Amino acid sequence: MPEVRARASAESIEARLRVTARSETAELVADVAAQFSLRVPAEVSSTGLREFIEAVGVMTLYPYIRESLFSSAARLGEPAPVLELLRQGAFRVGGDADEQTLTPDQLATELGSSAKRVRAILRELDSGHPKNQPWHITAKQAQGVRDAIGTRH
Repeated sequence: MPEVRARASAESIEARLRVTARSETAELVADVAAQFSLRVPAEVSSTGLREFIEAVGVMTLYPYIRESLFSSAARLGEPAPVLELLRQGAFRVGGDADEQTLTPDQLATELGSSAKRVRAILRELDSGHPKNQPWHITAKQAQGVRDAIGTRH
């Protein structure tokens, strides 16, 4: 899952994206950042910052992440990593790793399960989740799914 960081001042917005790709023999890390200058100094709200980073910042940085991982793999003689499609809303701009969220697809891949099964377990654990709304699985929810799948094997 990408790690996304952001900060803003009256003159600029900064975005940072870090992705780790693992294979059997290597762990490749790419960490890139960009600074976007504001034409007119302005106060940027936390909601505005998050929306800008998700829609523009991360999407601007992702090709550089991909190139960095691919060229590092080539220099090391490793196979090129296959990166997931990056969808807006599938990541969260945050601080600590505990604040980061997963999608059902990401958690299912980790657990060797299906996203449908993960969502079913999530509904059991959180019956108040709005229908037909995307899941942003917290660390606590992910652990609940891991525990549930572990006990059902």
